[in-house]
Amino acid sequence: MIGTRQIHRGYWFAIVSILLVTMSSAQAQLTGREILERVEENQRATTDAAFNRIQLSSCRFGLQNNQITCAERPRIKAIESVGINTGSDNRDTQTISIVLEPPAERGVGMLSYTYDDPEQ
Repeated sequence: MIGTRQIHRGYWFAIVSILLVTMSSAQAQLTGREILERVEENQRATTDAAFNRIQLSSCRFGLQNNQITCAERPRIKAIESVGINTGSDNRDTQTISIVLEPPAERGVGMLSYTYDDPEQ
C-alpha cells in the first residue's frame, strides 16, 4: 500500500518537472503538446513502476433539502493496483488491479496492457 507522503512526493515531482520543462522551453517556444511530451519522457526515465490504492463509493441517490444525497448506505470498493513500464523506451504498461474490499469480492483481479503503438 502506498502512503500519503509518497503520493504527495509524486505530485511535487510532476509539478517540478512541468516547471523545469516550461522554463527551459521558454526560449525554444515549444507547443503545449511538446512540453507535455518532454514531461512524460522525464517521468518515464525516472519512474518505471506505480503503486495505487483506490476507494470507490457508489449509492442510489435522491433529493433531500434541495441537495443530492445517498438514499441508502454507500457501496464501497477498495482496489489496489501495481503497474510497470515495459517495452522499448518504457512506453508500454502492464497493470494488475486487485479488489481488497468488500470481502465477498476480495481477490478478484484485472490484468491490463497498454501499448504505445496504436497498431498493437
